[in-house]
Amino acid sequence: MEANEVKRMKELEEENNRLKRIVVNLTLENDAIKNVLKKKYGVVHPARQSGTKCFY
Repeated sequence: MEANEVKRMKELEEENNRLKRIVVNLTLENDAIKNVLKKKYGVVHPARQSGTKCFY
């Protein structure tokens, strides 16, 4: 592997780690919102609870 390939690989690994952290943070935030809604209204919409998209 050449030096520029090693550098690019390192950059991609850093970007991948950054994106993974974003996904974790958004997942935690989404879970917290679901818990608040469940406590407030008693039920979370079934389509939203399973993680599928709901268009209405």
